[in-house]
Amino acid sequence: MIGRELQHGTERALGQRHYANAQYSVPSVVAAICRKAALGEVPQERCDAARKMFAQTPEFYIATQPIKVNGITIRPRNGRSVV
Repeated sequence: MIGRELQHGTERALGQRHYANAQYSVPSVVAAICRKAALGEVPQERCDAARKMFAQTPEFYIATQPIKVNGITIRPRNGRSVV
């Protein structure tokens, strides 16, 4: 089980702010790949694929109970949630 539907507006907004301000945000990653394609360092298809793959905003899942990801159990503590 991944978690519950997005229900905590504050945690959701925090996650969105993080990805919007992250050093390796989606727009900067796509720009870097496309810059290399423009210079001929990588095929243009990689730029096209990156734009297609990252066209949407990342989804966030919030869990208030333990979740298992790649064999690791993550447990929320002290009334917090896992984002």
